[in-house]
Amino acid sequence: MQILNVALGGTLDQDTATPDGANPHRKNQGTFDGNEHTVAVEPGSLAAQAIGEKLHIAHCHHHQSVAALGDGLVISARADDGLPEAIESADGDWVLGVQWHPEAAEKSRLFQALRDAAAAYAQAGLSGSRTR
Repeated sequence: MQILNVALGGTLDQDTATPDGANPHRKNQGTFDGNEHTVAVEPGSLAAQAIGEKLHIAHCHHHQSVAALGDGLVISARADDGLPEAIESADGDWVLGVQWHPEAAEKSRLFQALRDAAAAYAQAGLSGSRTR
């Protein structure tokens, strides 16, 4: 998500720690255990379709976050503290970046959604007309 944002002209907050030094997005360094928190997903967004939930338990471990949003991107999920947790293309293309680690959750549907989108894209290419 961070690379996607910067590649499209956005910026990052280099340190998300609170003034007292706590970081709710990286409570325990070196592990995903104890670093989960709730993410609210925008209804109707690509993130909502891919995740399949309005509220998602995200396994985080980051100290940076999106500051200024890159060109053509929208925020499609936020943590309870307002921090962007997912961004996606505003034009409807299948472009989705998440701040958390979907590989750390057995129930995550993100990789399946990406696989399905890639298969649909490949099939559309074989038939000669690509769709979003």
